[in-house]
Amino acid sequence: MKTPTPQTRNFRRLGGGMTAWALALSAIALAAGCTSAPRGDSGGRIDPYETTQADRNSGYISLPALLEATDTAAEQLAGDIVDVLAGANSRKVLEVGTINNMTSTPSNDFRMIVTRLKAKLRSSPVIRNNLMFVESRSRVDNDLQRLNGGGGDNGDILQETGPNTGSGSATYNPQDMVILYGEFMEASRGSRRTYFYEFKLVNPTTREEIWAKSYDLSLK
Repeated sequence: MKTPTPQTRNFRRLGGGMTAWALALSAIALAAGCTSAPRGDSGGRIDPYETTQADRNSGYISLPALLEATDTAAEQLAGDIVDVLAGANSRKVLEVGTINNMTSTPSNDFRMIVTRLKAKLRSSPVIRNNLMFVESRSRVDNDLQRLNGGGGDNGDILQETGPNTGSGSATYNPQDMVILYGEFMEASRGSRRTYFYEFKLVNPTTREEIWAKSYDLSLK
């Protein structure tokens, strides 16, 4: 039998060490694989309109249904508002007023859909081409006061001060303004639930309800 040379003995020792390390790394990888979360439960991104088991098990309206209802209502609402104000002599100024949650929907979910609704309305070409969509004057004035180094105030959207007097943000003729108010309501019958968006346009000077309409979504 051939006697191993020093180089061969060194190679065998190195090779044995490499094999041991490879086995150790394989065992670590296998252990990590056994303890990792199953695919799909690792917090990865999903389609926001996809209904998950968590939605099915929740006692609230599912998030996909909520998104779809909000998107549909916003699209229809934009068209309806423009149709109602189509005969106006001047371009109307639209402000979103209070939208009340009268359902069991959690407040965080409700704030999300109200914000989404406003964003959909603002981005609607129908609204942009026919109306001026403005933010609450009190909110803008608070930030304007802050930027000018002063404290905020609670300016009224109808008060007769504006940028020309240096005391607040722009004002508009009340006759050219309309305010959109809303209610989010819910009715249940056994396993069936129906959700209503109720909206109305109000003249801020006369308080006249110019228009009102509901948009509904039923689930079982």
